[in-house]
Amino acid sequence: MIIRSLVFTLLLFSLTNAAAVTDWNISGSNTLRASVYEVNGAANGSPYPFTGDMFFDELSLYFSKDDSEYKSWQGEITGLYNVNDDYRSQDFGLVPERINLTRENGESSLPFRAEVGDFFAYYSFLTSQRSLKGV
Repeated sequence: MIIRSLVFTLLLFSLTNAAAVTDWNISGSNTLRASVYEVNGAANGSPYPFTGDMFFDELSLYFSKDDSEYKSWQGEITGLYNVNDDYRSQDFGLVPERINLTRENGESSLPFRAEVGDFFAYYSFLTSQRSLKGV
């Protein structure tokens, strides 16, 4: 819900303040993934307890603005639309994953960098449900 609100606010801002948005670098990515997990033989010997067709869509929005050479804004909003992939997320539907905003000012009398939001440190079943056996 937070990601929807932030994306809606950014879109509304960009439509109403087109001149102000030209100063911003805005980019994004969208990755749709489909996977099929099947087990042949004893299911309890498989590293994948969930089987079948699974789908998810990762969405990312990145934005930055340089006020000057030593003054800048950076931000990132990432999320996931999980259709039914048990390995990617335990939650289904729209799942916010990361919201981050960074302000850097090297021109002030006390230069600073302030960062608000979270750092991506999420381990899904897709990354942690790997066999620990030797390769």
